[in-house]
Amino acid sequence: MKKYLDAALKLDLPERDVKNANIVNLWMFAWAITLVGATAIAEFAEDWQYFTLTVLFAIALHAGVTLVMIFKFKHLLSHMDELERKIQLEALALSSGAALGGCSVYSILENANLVAGVQINIIIMLLAFTYMGALVIGRVRFR
Repeated sequence: MKKYLDAALKLDLPERDVKNANIVNLWMFAWAITLVGATAIAEFAEDWQYFTLTVLFAIALHAGVTLVMIFKFKHLLSHMDELERKIQLEALALSSGAALGGCSVYSILENANLVAGVQINIIIMLLAFTYMGALVIGRVRFR
């Protein structure tokens, strides 16, 4: 169990990687906040036509934060050692594949009227949890 906990917390990362990871985490938090905010504003503004500009601003802000988050994550990856980069990229590949596969199966089930429509938060959670699990497994396997 200690091996998995150490892998999850990644206690032996260089200080530069910890700093870059914290920056990425802050931008991911900002991304989540702008997603919730833009969604709430869009739902609230559904009944009010004069909120269109506010909705467009919230969406643009979310898109901007998304772009910064992507570039900060790319920066994090480009400054890691090769083994940690390999672990990160394998985790990204697994989470992308799980989301793609999960969405396609869910789409077939939805078209067959066996389940209700998919919600984007389910896809995001599938991506996040698969990515986190794959990181821990990769770090245990390679370290």
